[in-house]
Amino acid sequence: MDQFLFELGIAVSELVTGPHVTFVDPRKHDDTRAMVDHAKRLYKMFKAQGIRPEYIVFSIPATEAGIMAARELSTKYNLNVNLYLVSSLVHAMACAEAGAAAVSIPIGQLLNWNERRRNAAHVDLEFHPGIEAIQTILAYFRLNEIKTKLIGTDFRKFTEMGLLGDFDAVCVSEYQVDRLRWSTVPTSWGEASSSVLLRAGQAQYPTNFLTVEGGFLKLLSPDSRNLIKDILDGGLKELKEEMKKIEAAVVSEVDRQFKVGTMKLKELYPKPKEKKTGTPPSLDKVLETRNVAKDPAREELLAIMECILGTDFRDSDKVF
Repeated sequence: MDQFLFELGIAVSELVTGPHVTFVDPRKHDDTRAMVDHAKRLYKMFKAQGIRPEYIVFSIPATEAGIMAARELSTKYNLNVNLYLVSSLVHAMACAEAGAAAVSIPIGQLLNWNERRRNAAHVDLEFHPGIEAIQTILAYFRLNEIKTKLIGTDFRKFTEMGLLGDFDAVCVSEYQVDRLRWSTVPTSWGEASSSVLLRAGQAQYPTNFLTVEGGFLKLLSPDSRNLIKDILDGGLKELKEEMKKIEAAVVSEVDRQFKVGTMKLKELYPKPKEKKTGTPPSLDKVLETRNVAKDPAREELLAIMECILGTDFRDSDKVF
């Protein structure tokens, strides 16, 4: 899989400018050492191709092990890390403390979680508790001038994008891009609400979550832990399934290429069927051998073709 991720990264980097985002295998999400080693292997492969480290961003799931991996990669090896599936202010604060270059927040998943919890969808998104929670993260990072970039992903509606216009970047699908070309998205660039600013101002900065023995999650309330766990578990489950599909496709292609590389030429290129030689039979002779009673016109045409091409077309699926 390392070779596949590397070659995919090279192909993408040749098509687009700017930083290239590559993924550390999300199935290693609970193993800090495995994620660090995987990122280092990928980095060496990119470096050998002349790609500078500042143009590579390693995406890692924001589990506790992932956050610790990001800390080591950013502080010890000066590599850029994007921590994704971040779901709350405290979660984002821990990611910033680890020195992550970017934090990705799944908007749709967070809003869905809040709606399921309250068993109701909010008609007015401006007062949606999930929107306010995300706005608090944005305000906290701006208030404290944190360098970590904030990326919004998984938007369900354009109005959500408008209410959360303070992200450094957003990820949208090709379908959404096509729709955006013909849509006007109202964007709220004004001052955040007083309650959002109050919560952002009261939150601790700087933090020391990563020094807590046994992990920072134990400091959180049950609701906060459940939110982080639910978002991570749901996202990682989908990613694991996708990785299985990708791995199966890669194995299949490698197996196919191996077989092609080891097959004998006569198996790769079977000998073509020999064409009939000699003088084609006369039309009268061919017609004598056919039953022309059922469809005289058809049989006569096929007989003419046999005389010209020297091939009997009566059993062919490609004629008529």
